[in-house]
Amino acid sequence: MTYRVHLYTKEKLDEQGLTIEAFIVKRIENIENLSAIFGVLDNQLSDTNLRHKVCKTIEMILNDQEDMLFRALSDQITF
Repeated sequence: MTYRVHLYTKEKLDEQGLTIEAFIVKRIENIENLSAIFGVLDNQLSDTNLRHKVCKTIEMILNDQEDMLFRALSDQITF
């Protein structure tokens, strides 16, 4: 069985590039989307080995998104 997930962003970057507000909004959207996908897959995948790999991957991405969000909010990432 093959699964494909596409996460799309609603905002479009203007000519000036990425702003801190757009960056923060995108991180929050990613965290919300990945958390929802994580919950569904954790409950629906019957292959335990595949479920473990998928959930660990999503968990790693979630941690990265949360880390980037924290760093942006605490001015450790500059724009």
